[in-house]
Amino acid sequence: MCQSTHHITQLLRRISQGDGQAQQTLFEVIYTELRRLAEAKMQGQSPDCLLQPTVLVNEAYLKLCGSQTGWPEFENRRHLFGAFARAMQEVLVDYARRRLAKKRTPPSAQAHPQNQTVEDRCQQILQVAGLLDRLGAEDPQAAELVRMRFFGGYTMAETAQALDISVRSAQRLWSFAQARLGQWIRQAEGR
Repeated sequence: MCQSTHHITQLLRRISQGDGQAQQTLFEVIYTELRRLAEAKMQGQSPDCLLQPTVLVNEAYLKLCGSQTGWPEFENRRHLFGAFARAMQEVLVDYARRRLAKKRTPPSAQAHPQNQTVEDRCQQILQVAGLLDRLGAEDPQAAELVRMRFFGGYTMAETAQALDISVRSAQRLWSFAQARLGQWIRQAEGR
């Protein structure tokens, strides 16, 4: 992550004290970071596969901050970026649901083969989102890691930093979470 934890935490403190300039500075700092994360998340996807990075970040920002006057209160950088990862998850889940609901309506033309990839990705988003609470009950840190990596686009190093654990621990936790989610998905599919 580009900005130090200390710098963002300082800005969050200043915001909680009513500093409007700190709010603008924080927005500029995190917008750039979130846009980079969203671009990394969408890299390699077909243009129609999901949402464009700018749309994803803007929708997540509105979901998190749009109904409030000013910023919600965040304890620190980890809390802030965790909240944005959750908001990005909600935006992607909402998009996947809408996309799959459209597919259920009778098509007027033969489906394009590329759309199958989009539908598969939407199904995957809904499956993982649906299992996060179950994973969180078993291991809250693993669920947060999945949220940050799968929905937020964080790299392993960024996730480890945000969760305040070593990269090696994050890798082990990621392996555990993938195995557990895979097991539950296979069970649900009857395999």
